[in-house]
Parts: sequence; structure tokens; C-alpha cells
Amino acid sequence: MDMKFIKNAEQIAEKLKQIPKFWDGKKATLEMKESGYRQWRQMEWIGFYFQYLCEKHLSEIMEIPGTRYGNVSFDGFRDFPCFYQFYFVYCNIKTIK
Repeated sequence: MDMKFIKNAEQIAEKLKQIPKFWDGKKATLEMKESGYRQWRQMEWIGFYFQYLCEKHLSEIMEIPGTRYGNVSFDGFRDFPCFYQFYFVYCNIKTIK
């Protein structure tokens, strides 16, 4: 495998470790609002919060927004284009009072 790719992936992974593992929807939405993030009102807050966190933590090492190829634009770029995607792996929802 290309050593440059591995080095880039390791640097990105190190930055992503700064992202908290547990998110509160209300706090996340307020954080995005207070920082002036343009997508803070979106119903799909969790995906936009992940994108917000990636932009916040990766902006020192990646070009954000990324490059554009024809009609396709990428979220970030560092020797290769990147999309920031979030998917639930496990969701145990509890009501907190």
C-alpha cells in the first residue's frame, strides 16, 4: 500500500480521536448554532454534527471544503477526496429526565 496514503490516514485518525464518543442532540445543535454553523437547523442533526466536528478538527490538515469534480463536490481533500458520512452502528435510546 502507498506509504503516503497510510501516513495521511494515520494523521486523520489521530485528529478524529478528538471527537467525543457520546453526543447529546440538544447540546450538539446549540454548539453548532453558537459557532455559526450554517446547517444547525437541519432535522438530520447527527449527520451535520459529524460534518461540523470533522470540519472543526480536520481543517488544520485538510482542505475544507474539498475539491470538485464535475457535479460532485467533496467535503474535504488531502491527497484524496473525502466525504464525511455518519451512520448509526448501535443506538440504544433512553429518555433522560
